[in-house]
Amino acid sequence: MDDMEAIYRSHAQTVYKFLLAQCRDPDLAEELTQETFYQAVRSIHRFDGSCKLSVWLCQIAKHLWYRHLRKHRRESGLETASEGAAPSAEDGLMEREGRLALLRLIHRLPELQREVVYLRAFGGLSFREIVVISRLALDLLEAQSPYCGDPAAPARIAKLLRLENYAVSLQTSEHPYSWTLEFSDRLGERQYRLASLYSLVALALTDNLEGVLFTCPGLTDGAQAVSSGVYLEEASQLAADLTEEYNAAHGTDWEPKASVKEYAQSPADLQRLLLILENFYHADLNIL
Repeated sequence: MDDMEAIYRSHAQTVYKFLLAQCRDPDLAEELTQETFYQAVRSIHRFDGSCKLSVWLCQIAKHLWYRHLRKHRRESGLETASEGAAPSAEDGLMEREGRLALLRLIHRLPELQREVVYLRAFGGLSFREIVVISRLALDLLEAQSPYCGDPAAPARIAKLLRLENYAVSLQTSEHPYSWTLEFSDRLGERQYRLASLYSLVALALTDNLEGVLFTCPGLTDGAQAVSSGVYLEEASQLAADLTEEYNAAHGTDWEPKASVKEYAQSPADLQRLLLILENFYHADLNIL
């Protein structure tokens, strides 16, 4: 873990903007920002890398803001009746901006969704920073298959990744078990990248699948067909290398998996794999 001074320089402005959006008081936001980093120093051993450091810091800041609101309400409750009941800081803010009804709706959301809305709408963080689980990741997990001989399995994954115009053959008579996608048309750059990405995702999602290959017509008439693909060991090493590359580029600290299949063990792991592959293949998966 980097020293706290470097962490402060990198993330203080994000935390301050998050708090300022809550309280609209620059002095209070600055005070709570300082308290956030003090609490972070005390609890840095609890940071497990499951989210970005900026998100973890904003979670600490959120709890400090709520603690401030509770303290404010208790102090307001001690005022005399003749002075009238002062509205809480939170209610006053939301009423002034006409967002109280929206806040009530947000409070009804499940905890994960509520957290995402707070960080996105009020904290100024991007969805990529929050690393929310995408619909695509959940749909792909539902497309998992325990058996690579299931003839419908390749198409379920291909449909979600928007691959088209192919026929598939399954090789399950001997190891390594594999799928081959045979494309009827020459692959453009985008489709070629998607096919390469498909190979790793399919290996992750299909329990005993050991290789994914694809072929397409040559780039010119009469040219030899183009063949490509990947087997399990190579795919696992590639996914581990790309995880390290993504960490270096995006400031994450995700643990590389020993096998690409481990990325299908949870929605969060599969979401990370999709982000890593989208980044490497420059494939627009619309996953955020």
